[in-house]
Amino acid sequence: MEEQAVISSKERYRTLLVSGGGLFSQSASTMLLSFVLASMITSFHISGTAGGFISTITNIGMLVGGLIFGPLADRNGRVKVYALTTFIYAAATGLMAFAANIEMVYLLRFLVGVGGGGVYGVIMSMVADTFTNEQRGRVTSYVTILGQVGSIVAALAAAIIIPLSGWRGVFLLGALPIFLGIYVYTRVPESREWLKAKETSSREVTSKITLLDLFRDGNASNTVKLTIMATVQIAGYFGLMNWLPSILQQKSGLSVSSSSIWMIATIIGMSLGMFVFGQIMDRIGSKVAYSIFLLASAIAVFFI
Repeated sequence: MEEQAVISSKERYRTLLVSGGGLFSQSASTMLLSFVLASMITSFHISGTAGGFISTITNIGMLVGGLIFGPLADRNGRVKVYALTTFIYAAATGLMAFAANIEMVYLLRFLVGVGGGGVYGVIMSMVADTFTNEQRGRVTSYVTILGQVGSIVAALAAAIIIPLSGWRGVFLLGALPIFLGIYVYTRVPESREWLKAKETSSREVTSKITLLDLFRDGNASNTVKLTIMATVQIAGYFGLMNWLPSILQQKSGLSVSSSSIWMIATIIGMSLGMFVFGQIMDRIGSKVAYSIFLLASAIAVFFI
């Protein structure tokens, strides 16, 4: 990573702001559903199972988006794919305000997931391109904390807007990141690391990397273990964030405002954990830090 040594502070700050802004917007757009799900179930006269599928299809879309746009970002550049995926999830979120039936909701939330999953991978690639291994843990934690701030904004927006204009008005707010995508596409240059890699690949014959490579050369065991850990972690995260507001509203009788305050407290705790993790990771390594935090999470869930 010799090239990274000459990257200016201005470029690093720009990457941090663009990455953080992207995850802020993506998290806000994705998490808006959590605070309006109960209202949508009532509005469309659907069962809890059908309502839960809105979250499920969003996550399926995120998987598809990651698989599609990750390779595209490697071939066509981070900036172009960042702008495209931002437009997809922001436009789909805004159109949710005009959904006439549950089928349209499913389609739009799938697109929200596709765009959100795609831009997340691009954001992490931009961070990896710009910052050294010694900085990456802390910078990644800063970016993800900004993502949690986006979730807090979603909670506050739901608490304010739903009593005034209902759940549809909340989704109109989610269209604003379109302007972020336009700004990045027109004003942000491509990363030096990507340009360097592109130039190198144009001169040399490189072998194509496939999904099966994750299971070759002794990598199968680590791939399976990491996949299980990541799956459990993500399932727990989205299960908590997607359903907890609705559970608090329906089972505990809390208003949207009260459930939003509860979620904000949860998100602040998560942000503190992300900050500490970033500091620890750069000092003791990702493997040990990840193991400690995963074990701590399991213990906390057990006692809850």
